[in-house]
Amino acid sequence: MANLSTGELLYLLYAFAYTEEEQKSVTQGTVKRYLPKSYRTEAGTICDSLLEQKFLESPKLRRVTVSLSGKEALVTNLQTTDYEFTTVKGSRVVNALMACLKLTASFGKMGEISQEKDLGFEEFLEKFKKFYFEERKRQSMTGTYVMREKEILQKFSQEYNISGDLLQRYYKRLQEEGLISVVQGREDKNLQWVE
Repeated sequence: MANLSTGELLYLLYAFAYTEEEQKSVTQGTVKRYLPKSYRTEAGTICDSLLEQKFLESPKLRRVTVSLSGKEALVTNLQTTDYEFTTVKGSRVVNALMACLKLTASFGKMGEISQEKDLGFEEFLEKFKKFYFEERKRQSMTGTYVMREKEILQKFSQEYNISGDLLQRYYKRLQEEGLISVVQGREDKNLQWVE
């Protein structure tokens, strides 16, 4: 499961809600206009991040559409979000939320939400260490050896279905206990297991 930030979740939801039927896409400006004010300034960055993760596709310049994996991420994250809407955005958002509920069945996620929520730190440590070294071995076979923090955390959360908050809390604890080191690389922070 991909753990989306609140801004990413809202961007996907509004892109899904305001997609025009005939164009099968929505302009980035339309999505930005409907986002809550606190997320409008970073709308461009959020959109770029979602495009990079392949949750959005851009069929034409400045237009986006929610991909199948984006819909799955949206549905999954809507089930676990703590975000509360403070304003009524109209029937389109309500209809989009209802459509997401219908999509839930097709993705088979209902009832399987964050099975690992009760995951203890020791169990997390064991799984994360195993995952890290498997990923490192896989990368070394392809000739690369850069363990990007964002990529590793995203893959781990998808494989083990762990909530974003719990993953961040345990990941921070790994750093505090000196089990991993994180250094700023050219594009992203790089992760290394300390032995």
